[in-house]
Amino acid sequence: MKISVLTEDKKWFQELKKGFKGHDLILAGYRDEFLVAGKDADIALLDAEQAHHYGVELVTDLLDVNPTLSIIMITSLAMIETGVQAVHSGASLYVVK
Repeated sequence: MKISVLTEDKKWFQELKKGFKGHDLILAGYRDEFLVAGKDADIALLDAEQAHHYGVELVTDLLDVNPTLSIIMITSLAMIETGVQAVHSGASLYVVK
């Protein structure tokens, strides 16, 4: 399974790699890298704090390049409004870590 991850938090990315051992995780630090990585991914994990810089439009942009992509936004801040916007834009889940 290919998993694209948008985050600048390299420590969190390393923890994800341990948890998703045997899967292909692709780190993207910026929007354009993430869109390229998302073309062939099965799942996209978005660090909501970083995705916030790009807005929830990033979710629709990802679905434009890969309509079957499952998108999960992960946040350390429970922002209900952002979660609702993300899901309405096409995210599969909005998870508080």
